[in-house]
Amino acid sequence: MFHHFSTIFLEVYLFESGSYFVDRFRSGFQNHSHECESTMLTITNLQVVYDRAVEALRDVSLQVRPGQIVALLGSNGAGKSTVLKSICGVLYPEDGEIMGGSIFHEGVSLVQFAPHEIV
Repeated sequence: MFHHFSTIFLEVYLFESGSYFVDRFRSGFQNHSHECESTMLTITNLQVVYDRAVEALRDVSLQVRPGQIVALLGSNGAGKSTVLKSICGVLYPEDGEIMGGSIFHEGVSLVQFAPHEIV
């Protein structure tokens, strides 16, 4: 049984060619394999649990295409740091674990690599 303390609400700002738009999400981003090829970073339905009891992220998804600048925003406890730790592979010092979803960098899964192989 996982304990989920707050609803995650993150805002991802994507800046392109001087203009910007906001992509708000809670869950359920549908990714198709052909889209992954044109993206630099793809996170799909990421679920992270700490100490096998506290669910820190549930169904977080985003895509970053080459040339985009992304700002990950949210309130305290929304999961911003956990998303970045998941990408870098450094959840283990705090007993964090990716329980579901995927993280791809240029089509290669990052979940299988140690932190020193990612950064």
